[in-house]
Amino acid sequence: MTGAVGMKQPAFDLLVAKYANLCGQIEQLAQVLESELVRGRLPASPAVRLRGMAGRMRAEAGDLRRRQAILHMVQRETYDVPHLTPTGTLWDLPDDVRALQAKLDGETAAGLAQRAAAGDSKALTELQKYTSQAGDPNFAKALLLGLGAKGVIELPASLAMKLRIEMNGGDPDKLSADRSRIANTMKMLSKALAVGTEPQNIAPDTVFMHQIQAEGRAEHRFPGGGSYKGYQSLSTLLGMSDGQPPFSKEFMGTVGRDMIAYDRTKVTWKNPEFVPGISYAAKPLPDLAGMLHLGWALSKNTVESRQPPQSSGDFLEGLMYAAHFSDAASQELLKGNLKYLLHDRPAKLSGTLWARQKHGTDLGLAMVSAMSGRDKESERLFAEARKVLAADIRANVKVDDGNKLKILDSAKLDELSALRYSLALIMKAHLAEIDASFAGEDMGVPDPDARDYDALLAYASLDEAAFWELANAQIARTRISLDGQFAHQRGLDAVLLDRMGVLGHLLAVRKEMLAATGNADKSKSDAESDLFKTLVGTGIGYLPIPYSSLLGKGVKEVYEEAVKYGYGKVGDWLAQQATDAVNRGGQLPTYADDEQATRALVNQMLLGVALEHMSQLSGHDEKDLKNKGFMKNPPEDWSPQDRQDFVHFCEHNNIDLGPLADRAVTKVANEHNLAIHHFADDKE
Repeated sequence: MTGAVGMKQPAFDLLVAKYANLCGQIEQLAQVLESELVRGRLPASPAVRLRGMAGRMRAEAGDLRRRQAILHMVQRETYDVPHLTPTGTLWDLPDDVRALQAKLDGETAAGLAQRAAAGDSKALTELQKYTSQAGDPNFAKALLLGLGAKGVIELPASLAMKLRIEMNGGDPDKLSADRSRIANTMKMLSKALAVGTEPQNIAPDTVFMHQIQAEGRAEHRFPGGGSYKGYQSLSTLLGMSDGQPPFSKEFMGTVGRDMIAYDRTKVTWKNPEFVPGISYAAKPLPDLAGMLHLGWALSKNTVESRQPPQSSGDFLEGLMYAAHFSDAASQELLKGNLKYLLHDRPAKLSGTLWARQKHGTDLGLAMVSAMSGRDKESERLFAEARKVLAADIRANVKVDDGNKLKILDSAKLDELSALRYSLALIMKAHLAEIDASFAGEDMGVPDPDARDYDALLAYASLDEAAFWELANAQIARTRISLDGQFAHQRGLDAVLLDRMGVLGHLLAVRKEMLAATGNADKSKSDAESDLFKTLVGTGIGYLPIPYSSLLGKGVKEVYEEAVKYGYGKVGDWLAQQATDAVNRGGQLPTYADDEQATRALVNQMLLGVALEHMSQLSGHDEKDLKNKGFMKNPPEDWSPQDRQDFVHFCEHNNIDLGPLADRAVTKVANEHNLAIHHFADDKE
């Protein structure tokens, strides 16, 4: 037992008594020795050393008495069975009285939970006073082992059925009270399961963990009739997780992966009526909330909503949700399973599976955690997911005779629509690689990944929030690059044109995909990328970036790292500034088309960067520059005279912004055909 000691009875009691007596004798000896040394006018240092030893022994005696008290408490109040040996009785003890109390409370809570599962409402109420201890490892382990694997699986199901019966009973006050107690109990058990199954508590190769897997695959009975699979109950428990702490990589590697393995063989169900009188028409295997039609009554949210449930339940949703709190756990769960989850699983049910549920929301959360890092595993998993998704997207999105995109099956395209925002977050973390892929193609170096990136951009950009994330992140990368070039007194042309490549692809595929959806109203209002125009209209390119507060250093010091990894923070900051500008109201500048908006954006960035570094480039000191009219206000507030003065100043100092903006606009326009060509069949 980790953090524990072994003790034999009655030998230990005898040891404590003798040691305490010895401490007293040594103290007396020290006093006598000191008295004799003083009488003989000799140094008292031997007596001082002896007294110091006596003090240390007193502390050790106190520790032994503490352990003795723990032992006596265990003998009185716990159900633990000691080890009987020929020389005495051996007890496993926590090395702390608080740890012991937590262990005892966990055992008590296990007993109350068993009674609550059997229908004892008083026990359910009494159990509430222990919910705050679920994060204590000693409590959690005692609770889990006290319930046993079977009890951990059956408790949520019994409580869920209690809710179903009360919903049928029509007593809203009783239902509300019990709903709160049941939800709190499930959250307690969920947290205890996360804490207790950490490797230092219950290791992944222990009997308990193997029993969880066995009970998860087994069929169980509800009190009063009806059956369910253990993993339906466990999924409900996982879905109640608050991520504090997250489930471990080891848990996901054993139990989590086994849930997916089980789903691979049991994804379709011949008899969806698990409980007499309660039908379940949708597939796959539901969690308890979906199975019993509990809706709002069994939710991790503390605020009740009497709206009907948005999904009919999928037992893998709770698993994905629990995994997403940990990057390592998500990676462990998803590795080797992405093709099944993203392609094979939906195909088994003719493309209706995820659309019947939450369109892949929780799967997307787990993917973001697993694929957004800078580590090799994140990159590998993103590459795996990219290949699977891009192939399916390109199979459904084609180029027609007019060089426009067309969608073959809109329902299939929307099946995993909740993944769009998650994909945008993942691609934000990999914009440097996407940039390099498109830049290579522009230089005549074919890159098969470029086709995949355009497919993902096309799919994700149908979601407004996803488009906003990607556009802001790429604008941030461009602005950081320009700032870095100015800071190091380098040219702007190459880096600006490279950065505009991704933006060009994003604008092209969004425009074409919105037009291809066939929604006339949306096409009319959005096909010309109104979101992008709004973003530019807020003056986002002008804004001076507060690098020191966002990244910890100025851009000159962190340019290379910032342009690869810091743009996420900068992009989020820019998005917030733009959102604030929109929310403030007022008339924003309008642009007729993407070309005008792109030109405005580039001009904004170039002007903003030039102003930030004006003293460095022009040879004027800051004091002199501050007296100039265009330095007193931000560019978006310049008067016509300020703008004219700035142009003259730039011309005088050889800062020519116009032609560079023209080249950037041309670059964005040229990316359109390249992006659309990526959806053509290989033979074309």
